[in-house]
Amino acid sequence: MGIILNLIGAIITIFFGLWALVQPAKFARAISLTPYKESGITEIRATYGGWILGLSVFTAINQHELLFYCLGFGWLGAGIVRAVAMTFIDNSFSKKNLYFVFIELFVCVLLMI
Repeated sequence: MGIILNLIGAIITIFFGLWALVQPAKFARAISLTPYKESGITEIRATYGGWILGLSVFTAINQHELLFYCLGFGWLGAGIVRAVAMTFIDNSFSKKNLYFVFIELFVCVLLMI
């Protein structure tokens, strides 16, 4: 059962990367980014799309426990930093940010279970 949950976490990450790769402007709006010129769109495609997609596809194909943990710790880091930043540093607490924290921690758990 654990490997199925791990794969679900990797697949969610794959879709996240695909979305950024295929629809970078829509992706940017969803996560409240404003790309600067065309190079900003390319950055979203490369970092949020290509980088995340490459890591998650490699993880899903190889299905090694350490790879799932690596991807899971990435999501955990994002969730922790977002929670701390929105509450104590950036004063950006919102339902949307809270929703993203829950998603990040949920995918983390799927990958590390």
